[in-house]
Amino acid sequence: MSMMPILVFVLSAFLGSYVQSVAGFAMGLLIIAIIGAVGLIKLTLVAAAVSLITMVNIVMSLRGRMGHLHGPLFRWIVLGQLLAVGPGLWLVTTLDASAERIL
Repeated sequence: MSMMPILVFVLSAFLGSYVQSVAGFAMGLLIIAIIGAVGLIKLTLVAAAVSLITMVNIVMSLRGRMGHLHGPLFRWIVLGQLLAVGPGLWLVTTLDASAERIL
């Protein structure tokens, strides 16, 4: 992979993270919109990366406030998201290869 797709992804992630911190939403929307418009990286890879970036963003936002959360429920949610990234990436890749209209 050349440097240009990486640079575009990093810049879109910075922009999306900034908007997320100001507005409270839209990080994934911006990242996928920018990458989709530029078309340098497959959206399947970007979707998985956005899921992981979102989890990091949530953990950073909750730092110091973990006492206010319902611990067992939060752990189940995090575990579910971590376990769903792999199958979700596989499903999106499969749909991208064989069922583009559905995707």
